[in-house]
Amino acid sequence: MLQLIQIYNMLSKQDQKLFIALFSDLDYELNGMGWKDDPETLINDMLFNHFDISFDVLDDLSNRQLKSLTARILKGNIGILESLPTIRRF
Repeated sequence: MLQLIQIYNMLSKQDQKLFIALFSDLDYELNGMGWKDDPETLINDMLFNHFDISFDVLDDLSNRQLKSLTARILKGNIGILESLPTIRRF
């Protein structure tokens, strides 16, 4: 969960709203578009395409972080991030 919060906090307010919208419901992408067997690649691609964030899947630590982040996103209730305190930007 900490990684999810860290990523969310480093985004602008506009990107935070996009983040919530993108990751709140991945059912169509997972089931309708065939990503069910490889959700980590879907999450990594979405992070890169929308926020210029990517995990190096060839690096063991980075790959484990991506798997952990993906598991948290797939559990749902991403909208709770909006209610958490965020770091103030100056």
